[in-house]
Amino acid sequence: MGSSEYETIRETEKQYSQTDLSTRVQLLFQLSLDRTAEAEVSRITVCNIRGCL
Repeated sequence: MGSSEYETIRETEKQYSQTDLSTRVQLLFQLSLDRTAEAEVSRITVCNIRGCL
């Protein structure tokens, strides 16, 4: 990964950590129900939801 990709990841993680917990869970739940998402994305999403609970 290039430095710009790491910067994007850092910014995204910062935004994620600053998001209200209930909003974060709602967004993750919606993503977990998305039938167009790849299986790996769905698995990671469910793990993130469990981490929030």
